[in-house]
Amino acid sequence: MKNTTKIFIGLILISVLFIVLMVIINQNNNLNTNLTKNSNSPETDTIINIETNETSLSIDPYRCRGCGKCMKIDSEHFELNGNVATVISQENLNSSALSNAISACRDSAIILNS
Repeated sequence: MKNTTKIFIGLILISVLFIVLMVIINQNNNLNTNLTKNSNSPETDTIINIETNETSLSIDPYRCRGCGKCMKIDSEHFELNGNVATVISQENLNSSALSNAISACRDSAIILNS
């Protein structure tokens, strides 16, 4: 075999190895990203609306900026969890404090489903 052919075959093998290595690294990065997305951060919370006859209260974590206004107005229903408000009670959903908190939310992040 000529030296040029050996070099050419060697380059092809190195290229194939490089491509395989890049695919493995990319799959590993995708796995790490998926594991990170399954954490309890607000970016990964989902709003699940289940059809029932009951009224329910929820926060859209993608809209909430965590200003705390809802918590200050209605601490019965809301608290801050990191940088996002969370619902702590599904009781007394017809209260005036809750209505005021919903009206005061500048991000329209409070959802009262009926």
